[in-house]
Amino acid sequence: MEKLTERQRRFVEEYLLDGNGARAATAAGYSQKSAKVLASQNLTKINVIAALEEGRKIISEKIDITREWLIKEAVSTYEAAKRAEAFGPAFAGIKEIGVLTGHRIERQEHKVTRDYEDRLADAREKLNGDRPTAH
Repeated sequence: MEKLTERQRRFVEEYLLDGNGARAATAAGYSQKSAKVLASQNLTKINVIAALEEGRKIISEKIDITREWLIKEAVSTYEAAKRAEAFGPAFAGIKEIGVLTGHRIERQEHKVTRDYEDRLADAREKLNGDRPTAH
């Protein structure tokens, strides 16, 4: 496998901070004008991909983040969010943990259906004895 150039090494270090390719490319010394293109190119190179995987592995080991921990935290956070009816922020936080530790979490589109809203209103009514008015 080809060794990383100095700029690629710096790109990998910066990319591991927040996953922002254009910012990492600029911080590594690439021009701001071509940062997005060069970031995209770097992220397809086998040596850069391998360095990112190794970096993520080291980060995960240092802070003892495992897939099991993520699942446990996701469940715990979801339960707390469910009680507070704050689903979006909870999911976003867990997603961010997954991204920063190298565990891929697919983006999912969530649609609230009328059926779900009705079931949620019924549950509120049972718990609180009140049913909110429809918007």
